[in-house]
Amino acid sequence: MPGAAVEPVRALAVRDGLVAAVGPDAEALIGPGTEVVELAGRTVVPGLNDTHLHLVCYAMARFGLRDASPAAIGDWAGLSAVLTAEAVGADGWIRAQGWDAEQLGRPGTAADIDAALAANGIPGTPTVLFDRTGHQLLAGTAALRALGITAATADPPGGVIVRDAAGDPTGVFSDAATALVLGAMPPVPADALVDVLRQAQRELNALGFTSVTDPGIGTGSATLFDGSASPLALDAIRMLERAGDLTLRTTVLLTFAGTGGESVDSVRAGLAGPLPHALDGCDPHWARIAGVKVFADGIQRSGTAWHHEPYGPEHRTGQLAVAGGSDAERVTTLHGILKEIGDAGMQTGVHATGDASADAVVAGLQALDPAARAALPYLIHGDFLPADGMPGLTAATIGWTANPVISRLVCGIGHELLGAERQAVRQPLGSALRAGVTVTLSSDAPVVDPDWRQAIIVAVERSQTDGIPHPDSPEAVSTTDALAMMTVTAGELDGSAARKGRLAPGFAADLVVLGGRWPDAAHVRDLEHLRTDLTVVGGRIVHRR
Repeated sequence: MPGAAVEPVRALAVRDGLVAAVGPDAEALIGPGTEVVELAGRTVVPGLNDTHLHLVCYAMARFGLRDASPAAIGDWAGLSAVLTAEAVGADGWIRAQGWDAEQLGRPGTAADIDAALAANGIPGTPTVLFDRTGHQLLAGTAALRALGITAATADPPGGVIVRDAAGDPTGVFSDAATALVLGAMPPVPADALVDVLRQAQRELNALGFTSVTDPGIGTGSATLFDGSASPLALDAIRMLERAGDLTLRTTVLLTFAGTGGESVDSVRAGLAGPLPHALDGCDPHWARIAGVKVFADGIQRSGTAWHHEPYGPEHRTGQLAVAGGSDAERVTTLHGILKEIGDAGMQTGVHATGDASADAVVAGLQALDPAARAALPYLIHGDFLPADGMPGLTAATIGWTANPVISRLVCGIGHELLGAERQAVRQPLGSALRAGVTVTLSSDAPVVDPDWRQAIIVAVERSQTDGIPHPDSPEAVSTTDALAMMTVTAGELDGSAARKGRLAPGFAADLVVLGGRWPDAAHVRDLEHLRTDLTVVGGRIVHRR
C-alpha cells in the first residue's frame, strides 16, 4: 500500500494461476516438477497496471498507422517522406499519426499535406494526420473536399475548426470537431484490430504490464485519436479472449459521445443499448466493461480546458464540453450525466484538465448518493485538483488517475498559457497520498510512451511543473509509493483489488521479474536501466528476455 513499509521476502510460489505462498512456505512447495527461477539479486514486483492506456488506439498508432511524429518528419516539409504512394490504404485514404505542433513549431495546414502529396505524384489523395494528444487532427484539401467541409461548416459543441483570417478551415480540427472527419471515414475492421492488438500485447508484456484500462471504446470513438476504438474494437477484444489469446487483463470504459456534446439523453441511450453488454460471456478477470468515460472539457493547448481564470493568447476560460448553452446549463448537464451513470451501478471516469472542470466534477460526484459512488468514480488527468481538496475526495470515495509524463511534457505550454503560479501547483500527488486518495499513475498512451519507469521517475523527482526535478517537494512521492500506485492502488481503481495487484497468497499470479534491485528515491533514474526479464500473467509466462 502507498505509505506502507515494504518487507522483502525470499521466495514466492505460483500454482494454478495464483500465488500459492510467499517466504519460507513457498520454498517448502518446491517439488520434482517445479520450475525454479533463481533471482540472484533481481526483484519481483506485482504486474504493472496502466489505468489509462488507450489500448486499441495505441495498437493502431504503433502497428497500423504511418509515423508522422517530429522524429520521423523533422519539420512539416518532411511530410513527403511519409505521405507516399505506398501509404495509401485499401480505401484510398492515407492515415498517419504523431504530429506535435509545439515540437514542429506550428500547427500544420492542409497546404502542408497537399505539398507532400504533390511531391510524390499523388495529388488529390484524401489524407488525415492524427496528432499525438488524440484531441486534434489535420486533414488535407482532398479530404476536406470529400467530406464537404467548407467555411460555412459550423463548429460543433465542444469542438473547434481552426480557420484562417478569411474564415476558411486550415485543416486542423480539435476535440469534438474531429468527428466531422472521423465520423465520415470507414471504420477499421475487427480482424485488423485483432492483428495490431496481438502485437501491442507483446510489446506491453515486455515492459511488464499485465493489466490495462482502455478509457474510451464505443460510439464516441470518432473524436478520439484515429477513431479505431469503435464498437468493432469490443468485437476484437472478445475474439482474443474467446481464443485464449489475451495476455493483458483489459478493463474498458465506454464512450458514447466522445470529446464533446455528451448529454444526459446520450448517456441514457448508451446505457440502454447493446454496448454495455458487448463483453458479456467473457471471463471478467480478463475482459470486462466497467463503466463510462465522460469528457468534462478538452485540453489547454486547444483552449478547450475549462479554468476559473482566463488563459492563453485569447485570454479565455474555455468551457465544459458537455451539452448546454451556458456554463450553468453545462454544469447541470454534467451532474445529470454523473448521476445517470452512478445510478446504473457503473463506474465513471471523467476527463477534467482545467481547475473549473475538476471542481465541477468533484461537486457533482459528492452530491451523489453513496450507492451511486460504489463503483469508485474517478477523475482522469485532474492536474489542477487542489491539494487542500484531497481529503474531500477520500471522504466521498472519488479516485484519480494522474499522468506525470504528460504533465512534464506540456509543462512549457503550461507556463506559456497558464503562468508559473498556476503551473507550480500542478498534480499534487503527495497531498493525495497523505489524504488516502485512491490515486494511480498512468500513461495515456499513445499520447506518450507507456513505459512505466518514466512515470515513476517524474512522480518521484516532481518534475511535472517545470521539467526540473524537485525531489524535496512535499508533492514528490517515494519509489515504492509510486510502484504501489501502478499495482496495488491500480487494482483498487479498476475494481479488482481483491484479486490482483499484490504478491500475496490467493492473488492472481501477475508478476514481473526485474533485472536488478529496486532503487530508492536518490537513485530513481536507475530504473531507466532496469529491464524486464520475465512477465507472468495468471501463472503463464508471456515474456521472457
